[in-house]
Amino acid sequence: MFDGARDQATGLREMFEPMPALSVIPIASARRGMGLRSLVVNLAVGCARAGQRVVVIDAGAAGTAQALGLHIPHDLASLLAGDREFEDAAVQSSEGPYILKAQQGLCEYIAAAGDPEALFLGFRRLEQPFDVAILAGHTHEVAAMTRNQDDLVFVTSPEAEALTATYAEIKRAHADHAQLAFRVLVNRVDTDNDGLVAFKRLANTARKFLGASIEYGGSINRNSAFAMADRSQCSVFCAPDASNAARQISQLVQSMQAWRLGRYALTEASP
Repeated sequence: MFDGARDQATGLREMFEPMPALSVIPIASARRGMGLRSLVVNLAVGCARAGQRVVVIDAGAAGTAQALGLHIPHDLASLLAGDREFEDAAVQSSEGPYILKAQQGLCEYIAAAGDPEALFLGFRRLEQPFDVAILAGHTHEVAAMTRNQDDLVFVTSPEAEALTATYAEIKRAHADHAQLAFRVLVNRVDTDNDGLVAFKRLANTARKFLGASIEYGGSINRNSAFAMADRSQCSVFCAPDASNAARQISQLVQSMQAWRLGRYALTEASP
């Protein structure tokens, strides 16, 4: 079962080889067209190439399975109901990350007041535990699964309309879920300075009117390699002539170590 009933071997392994924490990256965007799908795919592959075991929990907004050309017949709901094992519900991409569709299951889990920690610890209790979970979806679902002191990551773009829409979603998460910590990635910028200027506009407004903590996650330069990879249903790491784009993603993965990510570790008191 996915909830991780402990057998003797699991107990001995945890006793003598304490497992590190699962890092959870909750990521959303205010609307289509900001590059959420591309960023989720490339972040997941970037983490995998850095030696981490990665699962993308796709709550419907990212379309990760389609982006990688995968057919996934089952949803998180079947996993939580015990109808399927993890290996049946999730599909591994040829580039490493596992993709788990979660639109129906996550909505049901949130409606039933499910504990985020219990869900995430399930990914640590698997026979081959995960190091990173990327939770991608709409603001409501992602915020409901994020502790208010952990970063809720928004992908935006430098246009005024995009920043306005992103501010509205930050305001919503703050009001509906008491979310206090946010991190913003500015996608599809012409220069790094454009990304920083856009972030400052957004952050100054949010701090002034919400009192929330807004941190800069960095920017991703506009690069045709991302569109090329998307058309080829792969990451930029496998696309031709994409070294600059791949380098940006690798640098982003490295910088995430300093983010305020949710980290969930198994302990004796874990449910």
